[in-house]
Amino acid sequence: MAKLFGNSLLFPVDVIVDSNEASKAEKLMEELKRLGIKVAVAKLEVGDYFIPYGNEGTGILIERKKDEDFINSILDSRIWRQAQSLSDLARESGLSPVIVIEGDLWETTKSREISPLALVRAIDEVAIELKVPVIYTSSLELTASWIAAKVKSIKRERGEGKFLPYVRRKTASDREKILNALAIITGYETAKKLLERYGSLSKVVSLTLEQLMSVEGIGEIRAKKLYRLFNANYNEKEARAGET
Repeated sequence: MAKLFGNSLLFPVDVIVDSNEASKAEKLMEELKRLGIKVAVAKLEVGDYFIPYGNEGTGILIERKKDEDFINSILDSRIWRQAQSLSDLARESGLSPVIVIEGDLWETTKSREISPLALVRAIDEVAIELKVPVIYTSSLELTASWIAAKVKSIKRERGEGKFLPYVRRKTASDREKILNALAIITGYETAKKLLERYGSLSKVVSLTLEQLMSVEGIGEIRAKKLYRLFNANYNEKEARAGET
């Protein structure tokens, strides 16, 4: 997998902001924090914001462009290079790229030497040919709200908060405990698919690499990571730690 960022993050984080973007996005970062989002700054090789899916190495990679910058990037051809980089990284690593255009693009076009048709054609090429989705937000606040909503949606999908006491129980069932235990490693949806298909933790952790890759939603990259974790020797790690 192509390496997205070089810094090792030693604490839980919801959104990683590229260091270059952070220097000009203080208001957006403050808005994210106000919305309860944990933000960290690191050098991203591609994109401006990264929403990770836990520790699985995948997530949503966002290129944020204000309306003026998007028009400029069409005029100087940057948008195609940037979109191609996002598309390539998505293909190599399973990341989900998105370009966010912020502001009133069509109003801004009126004062620039570019036709609305040229804008539409550029968006068409990025979204359809390069397969990088494009969304629009009218303001910085709406961009932050959308990012926060994506973070919360991912947490729900991964099962965070899934065991809130809507129905009061003294203890979780064995089935819930098994699902929750596996979800720590694989994520909630993947754990559910694996257990529904293979039935028990012992069978899941004994799967071959090929069997893991055959499960819907688990590509080669994730399958290799899960296989390595399932077969890692805990005592070897402890021995190395004791030697240092």
